[in-house]
Amino acid sequence: MKALSELLKAVKPLTVEGSCDVEIAGVEIDSRKVKQGDLFVAMKGTQVDGHRFIGKAIGQGAVAGWSRVRLVKSPPQSPHRSFPPP
Repeated sequence: MKALSELLKAVKPLTVEGSCDVEIAGVEIDSRKVKQGDLFVAMKGTQVDGHRFIGKAIGQGAVAGWSRVRLVKSPPQSPHRSFPPP
C-alpha cells in the first residue's frame, strides 16, 4: 500500500478535493474490477468515458477517483484529482 499523498508528489494536480491521507491498495481503470482501497483512474476511451463511472467505483470501495477533467460534483467523502491534458 502507498499513501495517496505520496503518489501526488509526482504530479501537479489542478485541484485536490478531500483528504489525501488514505492508503491506496491498488490502481484500476475498469470500474467493474475495482476492489476495496483502490484508486480508480477515470479515462475517456474510444467507446466509453470512464468519468461516468467514478461514483460506481467509489460505491464498490475505491478510496479515491482520479480524473483528467474537472467534474461538476465529486462523490461524497472521496478525494478527486484533476490533471491537465498533455
